[in-house]
Amino acid sequence: MTRILLVAALFTGLTASAQTPAFKKSFEDANAKYKAKSYSLAIPSYDKAIKEIEDDANAALELKKASTPEMKTWAEAYSKRSMCNYFTGSTYAMNSDADMALKLDTGNADAKAVKAYNLYKGGGSDKKKACKQIRRAILQGSEGGEKIFEECFCWSEGFNLAKDADSKASLQKYDEAIKMASEAIEIIPDSGNAYAARARGYLGKGEADKALADMNLAIAKKASSYKVYFTRAQVYLKAGKADSAFLDLNKCIELKKDNYDAILLRAEVNEELQQWNAAVFDYNMLIKMRPDFGRNYYKMALVKHLKQDDLLGACDYYKAAAARGVEEAVEMSTNCGTPKYMKAHLHTDKSKK
Repeated sequence: MTRILLVAALFTGLTASAQTPAFKKSFEDANAKYKAKSYSLAIPSYDKAIKEIEDDANAALELKKASTPEMKTWAEAYSKRSMCNYFTGSTYAMNSDADMALKLDTGNADAKAVKAYNLYKGGGSDKKKACKQIRRAILQGSEGGEKIFEECFCWSEGFNLAKDADSKASLQKYDEAIKMASEAIEIIPDSGNAYAARARGYLGKGEADKALADMNLAIAKKASSYKVYFTRAQVYLKAGKADSAFLDLNKCIELKKDNYDAILLRAEVNEELQQWNAAVFDYNMLIKMRPDFGRNYYKMALVKHLKQDDLLGACDYYKAAAARGVEEAVEMSTNCGTPKYMKAHLHTDKSKK
């Protein structure tokens, strides 16, 4: 009982002691040195400030009082000294101060960053978890969190997660891709790659709205990448927005002129939009890029035959396709010298069925 009364008596004076001129002077002096990055000089000033309030801080904790504005100020003194010890390499002091800061204020961002640093240094699978915690601490205002984030190679952890998520999407493991990409976004929220990887997962699951939302973010965060425009074009097509897909494919090809897949997809979009001259232009490009691939000759023949009424031109492409092993082109290539036969036998591209 005597102990409790003593602690209570100490606690009744906490507001007064926290606001003493000695505490304020030392705390402000320490903060000025911290801001100037004079960490070794800031530590003695934090020592003086903490000496003024440590009895009250311990009394508050013993009484299990809810955190007050005063206690949060004390926590800041401990957490800032913890960060100074981090910057100067004093690991033990860094950890004990971070623990004290979190006891006084569970929301102290700098202390959270220090604890996450310790988790990262523990190695193993906790590294990704630690990087997520460090990022959250930064978002909550940790001044030292950025340095800790860099030292722990968290950028690399995030990029590797995004890369693995993209690989999972390519393997059609869409749920795994979404999970891994979401973790990457927690670590590197400004990376367009992470959003694009998650969009591919959503696209594979047929969730076009979610995929489009992520691709819009990916474009906003990494507008110079041709890959994100190609993926968003795929998403637009899934959502039935061929006009928007066409614009993104144009941007993709502008950024990477020899992108075969993008040109092929644009040719098909041109057909969907009934832009026959543009489709012919794209198939010509594809034929130049892969002159031994018969399917593009066959697609060109169909456009000329069915949509442009260019029977002579279509005949040349049917023959070229047949010569390159396209079975669907053989019959037409044999009879295409007869316009009447061609008009009577309008083929469709079986590859699209």
